[in-house]
Amino acid sequence: MNIEQLEKLNDLKEKGIITNEEFEAQKKLLLEQDSSSAEMSTAGDKSLWEYFVSCITEKYFCFKGRARRKEYWSFVLFNFLITFVLGFISGFLGASGGDTAGIDILSGLVSLAFIIPGYAVLFRRLHDVNFSGWWATGPIIAALLFFGLAAAAGNGSGNSEAEQILTILGALAFLPYLVVIVLIFFKSDMKENKYGPVPAGVR
Repeated sequence: MNIEQLEKLNDLKEKGIITNEEFEAQKKLLLEQDSSSAEMSTAGDKSLWEYFVSCITEKYFCFKGRARRKEYWSFVLFNFLITFVLGFISGFLGASGGDTAGIDILSGLVSLAFIIPGYAVLFRRLHDVNFSGWWATGPIIAALLFFGLAAAAGNGSGNSEAEQILTILGALAFLPYLVVIVLIFFKSDMKENKYGPVPAGVR
């Protein structure tokens, strides 16, 4: 309930501006509004699995809008579990002398298939905390830059100066990862922002 509005109503009642009946009627109206907003906040909430399925089906190419923490971590969780299970099966088959080619191809295809929805949900998660989704490209650019410099430094191996510069650049390349990791843990922006309304289920 909006305590501030209730206090104002109580003040009006005590000053005799509104009657006790009017106060009670307004109080009841405030309670009803509070109840309906609470229902709206939980409406549309999904299970972890439903969020994951949504990410890899209808929202596969969806880089617009917002994703609450639950939606983002649902994708991360099931992506990890599926990858882990496929890796475990491959390892088990390899250890027992079986052919792992089929499962390795499947594992590679699944990993490739999850790249786009993974970045899409990351973009939406960043939008949810009112940051541009393009922050998600920082780690990619940093990694490409780092590996490019590493390859260039490798051609002149034995150059200690180049190795020191590469070490410093490697540390700096980690910063965009750190920024994105911190941002994905932020709580949802609790009001509509330029990327869309508050995601369903957020209270």
